[in-house]
Amino acid sequence: MADFKTVLLNKAALKEALSSLKVGDAIKAHENLTECMSALKLPSDDLLKMMSEQGLSIEDFAPSQATAAPRKPRNNKLENQSFVISDDQVIWVKGRSVSSHRESGDTIYKYDELPKKYKDSAAELVKAG
Repeated sequence: MADFKTVLLNKAALKEALSSLKVGDAIKAHENLTECMSALKLPSDDLLKMMSEQGLSIEDFAPSQATAAPRKPRNNKLENQSFVISDDQVIWVKGRSVSSHRESGDTIYKYDELPKKYKDSAAELVKAG
């Protein structure tokens, strides 16, 4: 699931997440949202009035669209990647799964350490992303 704050700030993503809930979960979500609305730090009516008198609005301070820039695709350098061999198949392991495989006793190979017969399929895995 996407980052929670990102979902809250993106109306379409929030609608999609809420519409996928089953009835019981939807009721609980509604209760939770209703109860938590007071936690939002919203400007008071007095502040809004003073701002409008000065020709300002909330939109001047908070964009109506989420401003997060799209994430740049990773440039996976083949020689820096880790792999395990399971059932005579090479598996590309990334991030925290490297530690999990190591803790479970799997042998972790860097690309240069892989047996020759697995190098082509490892390169294809990394190329495919």
